Amino acid sequence: MTAHDPGSGNPYPMNDAPLTLPSGTVVRQRNIVVFRGRHAGHVRIVIETPTPAAESDHVGRDAHAVAVLHDTLASAHDIGCVIVDVCRTQACLELREPPLESFSFVRGPDGNWLTTSSLDK
Repeated sequence: MTAHDPGSGNPYPMNDAPLTLPSGTVVRQRNIVVFRGRHAGHVRIVIETPTPAAESDHVGRDAHAVAVLHDTLASAHDIGCVIVDVCRTQACLELREPPLESFSFVRGPDGNWLTTSSLDK
């Protein structure tokens, strides 16, 4: 996780909260935004992770764990979709470039968070 150098004087990202996942991996929560539309909304969470991008299955599991940890927030806002973006560069954290890794989860009929790709199966 080298996207943000606190000594650089750069104000982005403004958030840098450690989030320990059940697996023991510590990710950095950089941003969290609740979007509300007329009929629906979603929570978008931006994280940094020490897990290399090459380990995409592991990164996906970490993203799912982040979604599950934010279940209370999503429930409080009646949100049925959580998007977890993984930023690995300062430009991504400053919103100058899109994240190369993004995971979307929806609340299933049983209340659990499902990846949107698992709904296609």
